[in-house]
Amino acid sequence: MTAFSACGCFACMPLPSSGGFIDVAGESAIIVWNSSTQTEHFIRSVTFNASGTDFGFVVPTPSVPHITAADPAAFQYIKEHILPGYVPDVPYTLPPPGTRGEITGGLARVEVMAQESVDGTDVTTVSASDTDGLKAWMTANGFTWTDDMASWLDPYIQKNWVITLFKYQKKDSSLGSVSSSLLDMTFQTTVPFFPYSEPASQRVSGNFAPRRALNVYLFSDSRMYGGMEVNPDKVQWPAKLLYADRVAPSKLNALLPLLHLRAWDFPASPWLTVLRDTKTPRPGVADVVFVASDRQVPVVVSDLQDRVANPWD
Repeated sequence: MTAFSACGCFACMPLPSSGGFIDVAGESAIIVWNSSTQTEHFIRSVTFNASGTDFGFVVPTPSVPHITAADPAAFQYIKEHILPGYVPDVPYTLPPPGTRGEITGGLARVEVMAQESVDGTDVTTVSASDTDGLKAWMTANGFTWTDDMASWLDPYIQKNWVITLFKYQKKDSSLGSVSSSLLDMTFQTTVPFFPYSEPASQRVSGNFAPRRALNVYLFSDSRMYGGMEVNPDKVQWPAKLLYADRVAPSKLNALLPLLHLRAWDFPASPWLTVLRDTKTPRPGVADVVFVASDRQVPVVVSDLQDRVANPWD
């Protein structure tokens, strides 16, 4: 069985497996949103705590995504050449994850929409009519299923979203942590978002990594605000705004080859908005959507030095 970390609508979460465990230690995402074409590029880097040799994660999207590889150096370039006052990363030792829950098995009624290998990662996109069918297909094809995945994924299936499963092979099983390949999921959507929703089990003590951090670098046609979709408990996204300003054309042109994108993939005169979420456990009861801020003025590191000791890490 493959241990899995799941991501809803655009949220991500880890899942238990038979013979192994997995959790997300940290993640960063570059999001490029072009409102004129209603296209989102979701480029995500994640570090997992994982045992065993294979693991993965699940991402629902409103349309079938096109998957390509990107250069991990893109994050470093943004921090060193676009963001002011860059402070180098401070690594820390990952603690051992807690014990994971049990999985269940099943049958399947699923249509495979796409299947490929990208930069060493096996990627499968499926469409399911119900969670029973998805559970059956996943377990029949060597993927794990947890008891709370049905309630987590059902809203996406009801909206006719597709589910993309990423499967990784860890070359050295003795390593406690491993980073994913940097892949670009490109898809059509009416609203830009980050897959923040997670199964409820990911908020149970022992099922999440301490000091888990999320950094979002959002390129769009304006300064953006991120908030959680409407949810019954009115939970708010606990992210901090670290930076927002227009990107100089020369700096954008240097970034394009690292992302394997073209200038027209970006909006004209793009803004970069940087948001950071360090809440542990993550309040992943809904996905994060992005809208234009009421304040279209730059925010630079000098505005934040009193509140953020190490703004870019």
